[in-house]
Amino acid sequence: MRSGPDPVDRLLNRIRLRRRLRQVMGHSSNALALALFSWAILILSQRMFSIGVSETLEMTLPLGVFLVVITAAFLSVRKSRLGEAVEAERGGRIPQTISTSLLARDEGFSEEVADKILGDASRMAEGVDPQRAIALGRPRNPWRVVVAICACLAAVSFPTYDLLGIEEEKLSRKKEVDRTARKVASLERRLRDVTQLAERHQIDPETQKLLKIISRKPKPSVAEKGRAAPQSSPRKAALQKTRKDRSQVANRMTRAELKSARATADRVRQAGQQEGSEDSAAAEELQKALKKGQLGRAGQELQKMAKAAANAGAEGQQARADLAKMAEALGLSDALKSKLKDEKGLSPEDLQRLSQQLDQLAKLMRESDLLDHARKQIQFTEAELSALPAEWPDGPPPEICPDCLAGT
Repeated sequence: MRSGPDPVDRLLNRIRLRRRLRQVMGHSSNALALALFSWAILILSQRMFSIGVSETLEMTLPLGVFLVVITAAFLSVRKSRLGEAVEAERGGRIPQTISTSLLARDEGFSEEVADKILGDASRMAEGVDPQRAIALGRPRNPWRVVVAICACLAAVSFPTYDLLGIEEEKLSRKKEVDRTARKVASLERRLRDVTQLAERHQIDPETQKLLKIISRKPKPSVAEKGRAAPQSSPRKAALQKTRKDRSQVANRMTRAELKSARATADRVRQAGQQEGSEDSAAAEELQKALKKGQLGRAGQELQKMAKAAANAGAEGQQARADLAKMAEALGLSDALKSKLKDEKGLSPEDLQRLSQQLDQLAKLMRESDLLDHARKQIQFTEAELSALPAEWPDGPPPEICPDCLAGT
């Protein structure tokens, strides 16, 4: 048995394509309606639940729904050569020659009969116009598109609600991030001022290094840059850092040299309170600074007195007298104590030794003062960060001066 002629195969293939296109045309209104409904649901979800949706998803979801429905309609027409032949004969208004030729192939007609039928089918197939035989028709149920358009208009005009509290949480988190950033930036600025003072007064290099570290904003690592934003609160992260920095500063303040300098300052203050005689202006300024706990300023006054002690005249004599009163509290050697009481007993070497000893004490007092100030700045910011949920400063603020650099 010979295979079917090409005109028949070509006609059946074109008929199948036209049948599929007709199915697509019939379901195009349903596809468009479903696409519009999906877009309306997406918009409604955003307005009701404040769900963030990108513009790309907002455009691709309705288009995807439309293409899925159209593709399903196109593929729903299965291959059926006999059905396609009947469609061609009915649409072309010709005898059932093409369908009979297919039966002749499958049913095993005699070769002579089959050839005659196939020849007639080929001539008939050449005269059939698939476009006239299979009309595409019109979309079915167009009213669904109208309903879908109304649903879209209703979704667009729907008022915005935050039923899940997502938007409120975002705003609260943004507010927390902004407020935390401002507090941390303010702390970094104040600590940089302390660091600059530490460099200017040439205090201990290790202390300068520590102040530089805590005054710098930490840089995120490569791993932190690559991953998504952390879910932990930025306020809690900032609190952890301030607590760590405060602990480092407090540990630095426990050095034996700084403890000794603070103890010396306390002895000098107590000695000044017990002294009954009148003090000079320099001694009064020293006592004022010590009473206020401004060790940096007190160190400066000690340095001034040491320089003045090397001068001749009344100013030098008064400075040496003041230092003699505080000699025991300052921990000066017995030789210096006795020589301070005798204005002619101090040699240039003694004055240089006295100046070096007081300079070293002044540096330690200034270092202790700067570390204490840095600790208070960190403690102040820590209190601010802890009080953020309560909307500070509506409540009473911590009693720590945030922007004063006492004695520097």
